[in-house]
Amino acid sequence: MKIVYCGQFRDQTGYGVAARGYLKSFDAYLKKNPNAFSLKLYSVIAAESNKLSQEDVEMIKKYEFESDSDIDNTIKEDYIFIW
Repeated sequence: MKIVYCGQFRDQTGYGVAARGYLKSFDAYLKKNPNAFSLKLYSVIAAESNKLSQEDVEMIKKYEFESDSDIDNTIKEDYIFIW
């Protein structure tokens, strides 16, 4: 299963805090169950808050799309979109 999670991962609003919280839960689950699903992030906020922890930044980058071709390859097959 492929999951594409779209959110405001890089800002300090309540939406950003919630998105990072859910991402941490996904990450913890995938550490225990690495083959459960494939997770990719699409961040709708490009400007990164300077108040993000290094841990948060690294976790976002771990799952974030790297290029347009990465997006194309992910969405050519069935996937679940979460916003």
